[in-house]
Amino acid sequence: MLKSINPYKLFLFSTVLSLIVGGCNHTKDDVTPVDASLSKQTAKTHVVKNLKSTRRAFESQITNANSTQVIVNTGLLDLDLSVLNNLFSRSGGSEPSAQTSLPIKIKTRSEKLAKRDSDAENSSEAMSEFVEQIFNKILINPSVEGNTINHAFDSDLLCTNETDTDLTDCIDLWSKARLVQQVIDDNSGTLAFQFDNSQPFMVSYTATSISLEVSLSDIKSTLIAIDNLADNQDDSIELPEIFEGHLKASISSPDDNTSSFTLSIPQAIRIAGIIDQKTIDFSMDTTNQVVKISADALAKTAKIEFGLTAIKLIASLSNEMETASYPLVFALEKLTGTINFNGNNKTLNIQNIDIGNTPLSLTIDGNQAMSLSMTPINARVDSTNGSISLDSSIDIAYAINNIYGLLSDQFKGASNASLAGTITASLPADTVLEVINSDTATEITKINTGGPLDIIGTDFFSGNFQVLEGECMQESQTAVFGLAMVTCP
Repeated sequence: MLKSINPYKLFLFSTVLSLIVGGCNHTKDDVTPVDASLSKQTAKTHVVKNLKSTRRAFESQITNANSTQVIVNTGLLDLDLSVLNNLFSRSGGSEPSAQTSLPIKIKTRSEKLAKRDSDAENSSEAMSEFVEQIFNKILINPSVEGNTINHAFDSDLLCTNETDTDLTDCIDLWSKARLVQQVIDDNSGTLAFQFDNSQPFMVSYTATSISLEVSLSDIKSTLIAIDNLADNQDDSIELPEIFEGHLKASISSPDDNTSSFTLSIPQAIRIAGIIDQKTIDFSMDTTNQVVKISADALAKTAKIEFGLTAIKLIASLSNEMETASYPLVFALEKLTGTINFNGNNKTLNIQNIDIGNTPLSLTIDGNQAMSLSMTPINARVDSTNGSISLDSSIDIAYAINNIYGLLSDQFKGASNASLAGTITASLPADTVLEVINSDTATEITKINTGGPLDIIGTDFFSGNFQVLEGECMQESQTAVFGLAMVTCP
């Protein structure tokens, strides 16, 4: 178990992250190569110029516009990934409004508001000045070895406000930290924060991309080293016994119109031990892309790709009175597939969304508490007419068993003993659904061609529900499956 860490020592991480995430990239026209003959000041200038250019090349942020909307803004386009609850809406036969069209908004650079460009420029300049101040004030004694620049931190300056009690610890801490840049060529390199023998953060950059890779094991090693150095007894920051793996976030922008964001796991993640007095064991396999979001502003298209591999969580679940605790195991084989957006014809194409051959499962105390399996989903959505066309059949099987009454809160009104049962649902390929706006608050869905939709439940969910071609259904909170037959408009 990790000992306690004085909060001021975590300033080391915030300072370093501000420094390396604030930018360490450059453009093709804004590069100063490093060679062995560089002076200390020249080395510093090279790094600062690289840092400045990155902020101009990549303005990336994720903003919660409201409770149902997320906008990924790469500076080249606006990709609006709204919750799909408005996806199938339309207003009669008229042209779809902004509220009822596909949840995607793509703007080319020429269409952007001048205010936003101005704000981005101001932000870029502010960050550049901030980064330059950091280099000028807290990084000292740059040394150049080939294409590597090593920077030390000015511990005397950073520890100015420390008391006599903490001053020695603070100076020792910063003396072990360094910022290391390697220039691979005129367009690429790395900038890493190192502490002792650990490297918790590293940024890699090219003329068109930037990525941040985090090492969980090195973060833990760094915190342990800091903690041992301080040997303090304040409130502790605890990390589990096993804390390992790498997480990487990348942004790529080959030109003014195309851009992408990728989250990957280069090294399998495992977090196991005691957290908040409870034992957990979480693992996630390596993958080139947990998720990748890419877009072409000129073509007005966007794509979301999922490549999540095996996830497993072993933990404990307590009853409502917390008088007993039971082992819990959650497992997901994978989540893969692609969603394509087309802003020109307002369509969405779902390709092979799949959770694998093994059902998603939740076991409690060795008993199956919940499971979900489904065939891969392939469908096309056209928001101009509210149609959903299935390119493959959909078969879903869901089961629940309320072990020890631990799941009762998920189904209001269900007694502990009765909450157990299964639901199966099927819809054949080539079925075409139409989502119709009605006078009621809830939309109506019609099976235009194909079908039927068959839902069968057992035990707690006992019942059958079927919708044939030409018939309509609507969401209902009182119906056993949440759906009820209605008269088509």
